[in-house]
Amino acid sequence: MVWRGDAGRALLAAVPWVLIGFVVLVIGGALWLVVASSNAAERNREDARISVARTMNQTNTALREAIADGDLSEADVALVRTTQDLRSVRREADRVVITTSVEGSGSGWFGSGSGTQCVEYEIALPITAETVVRQREVDSCPSRPGR
Repeated sequence: MVWRGDAGRALLAAVPWVLIGFVVLVIGGALWLVVASSNAAERNREDARISVARTMNQTNTALREAIADGDLSEADVALVRTTQDLRSVRREADRVVITTSVEGSGSGWFGSGSGTQCVEYEIALPITAETVVRQREVDSCPSRPGR
């Protein structure tokens, strides 16, 4: 079919503009996808860090409640095991140090992120009503007991 007249010339003149518009939309969509996925990955990592911090604070609170009776029993330490990967429990003359590996995760449209942090919870002995649970992040965790 051959286009003749003004309508045919107008249609032929519009085709390149339509193609250029389509290419611009495709490139714009690809750029948006790259930028959005990059931002999402950073947001997922931040969500993972927040998740780790939340777990650490919850564990600190649980340990403070557990020692309120003036003792730190194996059952109290088992509370930590339910929320985290217990790595070691060191009982020394003046303190108890519980080392755990805490995992956090975040997810979104463009995948998920996770983070792991090794944490030590230190409880000074003897346990009194004023005893606090100190927590600190450490660079590396000891291997799991029995491995």
